[in-house]
Amino acid sequence: MINELDKEKLRAYIEHEKRNLLFYASFYDHLTEGLSKAGVEKRIDFHLDRLSDMLKKLKDNN
Repeated sequence: MINELDKEKLRAYIEHEKRNLLFYASFYDHLTEGLSKAGVEKRIDFHLDRLSDMLKKLKDNN
């Protein structure tokens, strides 16, 4: 079980990952002009996996 301070840190990391995903969603077309679509999608998958893991951890500790 995690303490309240760690839960607050986890919530901050969750918000950070949401902003990362918003960035990729907002600038997808622009990013794929300079990077491969597969490369951009790999980065999106990375952030989705992290977000999913953190949300599960938060849920398990509530």
